[in-house]
Amino acid sequence: MNIIKRLAILLTFVRLTLGGYSQNTAEELYKKAKHYDSIGSIENAIKLYTSTIEKDSLYKNAYFNRASLNCEQGFFDKALIDFLKFDKLSPDDFETLYLLAFCYYKLNNYERSLFYANKTLLVSPNYFDA
Repeated sequence: MNIIKRLAILLTFVRLTLGGYSQNTAEELYKKAKHYDSIGSIENAIKLYTSTIEKDSLYKNAYFNRASLNCEQGFFDKALIDFLKFDKLSPDDFETLYLLAFCYYKLNNYERSLFYANKTLLVSPNYFDA
């Protein structure tokens, strides 16, 4: 990442931090997290998704997005926790079920991986990746 892009990310993060996360609504925090996610600032996005969840523990998309970022980074244990929470908030979402199967597979828990792969196919029989 070039120096100008790093400085822009840092300045935006400082501005948001000085604005105070506690004064922001969960929706505002989520939008900021999505912004950081879109520019590839994964660490800042994860922090803001976490702040969103702290503000509103039922904000399901923050769990899903934080899980996806952790999964992309290879933190399958962290991703699994958030995907499970999302699954409780939004049961039978086939994409989440598939990602649960994937995380369990990466963590060498093949029995749970197979369980979620089968559940994915029950919910969405035509889901090719499962």
